[in-house]
Amino acid sequence: TAATINIPLSDLRSRLIGSLTTLFAADSLAMPAHWYYDPRILKREVGLITGYRDVPERHSGNSIMHRHWRTNKHGIQDLAAHAITEAGKVNWAQPNRHYHAGLKA
Repeated sequence: TAATINIPLSDLRSRLIGSLTTLFAADSLAMPAHWYYDPRILKREVGLITGYRDVPERHSGNSIMHRHWRTNKHGIQDLAAHAITEAGKVNWAQPNRHYHAGLKA
């Protein structure tokens, strides 16, 4: 059985706001590094991330999404019509382009 924790509503609200703010800040800081699975390529193309920064246009290790897009693997183009932005579709359709290319810090 789950334990019941009594937290005053004002504390719960504060904790939720703090958690969401932290989540969004961490995601924003990590955005330039999304989909880098080789730390050597990440270091070469992005460098050390010490604060908010624009996303690089090129992502040499991100040919996977382009390949999936080109072949419509798993119906990704149909799925994308409902799930990603127009900019994301353009970025996926180009080889070695960062999915988030064009986003500013």
